[in-house]
Amino acid sequence: MKKRGLALAISIMLFGQTIYATTDMQQVALKSGTEEAQVLQESGNQILLNGQLLEIPGGVLEIKGHQLYPLRWLVMQMGIAVSWDQKTRTVTIENPTYQEAHLYLSYLNGLTSENQDTTYKLPDRVKTLEIPSYPLKNNDTFMLHQKPISITIDDDGFNISFAAYDYAFKNNRLYVTPEWFNTIFLAELTKISEGLEIVYPTPEQIEKELESMQKVLAPLTPEETLALWIRGQQVRSGALQYSSLSPELKQQVLASKRGWVTGGSSPSAGKVTILDKKQQAEDTLVYTLAVEEMLQGQVFETVKEQITIKKYTLEGNNYWLISEARGDLSYLSLLPDADLK
Repeated sequence: MKKRGLALAISIMLFGQTIYATTDMQQVALKSGTEEAQVLQESGNQILLNGQLLEIPGGVLEIKGHQLYPLRWLVMQMGIAVSWDQKTRTVTIENPTYQEAHLYLSYLNGLTSENQDTTYKLPDRVKTLEIPSYPLKNNDTFMLHQKPISITIDDDGFNISFAAYDYAFKNNRLYVTPEWFNTIFLAELTKISEGLEIVYPTPEQIEKELESMQKVLAPLTPEETLALWIRGQQVRSGALQYSSLSPELKQQVLASKRGWVTGGSSPSAGKVTILDKKQQAEDTLVYTLAVEEMLQGQVFETVKEQITIKKYTLEGNNYWLISEARGDLSYLSLLPDADLK
């Protein structure tokens, strides 16, 4: 089994509940270590959360032209538990819908990634999906400290950690830039004349979007199944791979809590060739694939995968899904390695 690093760096903006922060421009200067900081007066720091106007306790910090918000307080206004471990310098945020949100991000990445000449195309009917018009993007943050803190998102054992350099402490309170609410809660951030507007999706909205995508992507032919599986590896979308799997394999993936980004930027999955196709039974096909792993634009290694696709009848509809996968799988896909037969 190969051991390679995984990377995660995707965040998007959605619509849902609204947080609306307002500030006046009266400022009080203070010293924060060697940093010159400014605190906006508490009387001018208000937040409108679901129609309720609230005061931001301790105010909003402004450092080097950037505003920082009290992390614990704002997260708790969303009904989310948060804790701080001083020894490990780790913030843990218990977001009970993050795994679904991360899956949604993976679908969007798989559907919107720019096609290379070797990237498998998805079925034409997928074009009926209404993909959000806003771009997937990473928020560039500024560095306040050389030593980061860790922000860990925990969803019932599904954990993802980030290193944060754009933070500050005041009166034992942790402040961060608002971009973290985009990363943690998929929030849309909009600067307005009165301050900052934060919009984040409800669990019901995320579930509805997932159901819509999964319904359209459910493969109706073996060729569609293969396209989801191959493209999912090429664009590092675990979600596309997930849509190609049988119910049993889907449960296996969910139990692993491994996340929805597969592979790495280097080596990455390049051209995939179908070496063999066998009709094992009327409702079963076995494909042998050769997957080129690319490193700095060159073929680093070619690995083989053996994919068994069967017809399943689910809720009265026929779908072709992967019932078994073998080969060197654990790096490029959601599934563990298994010896070829």
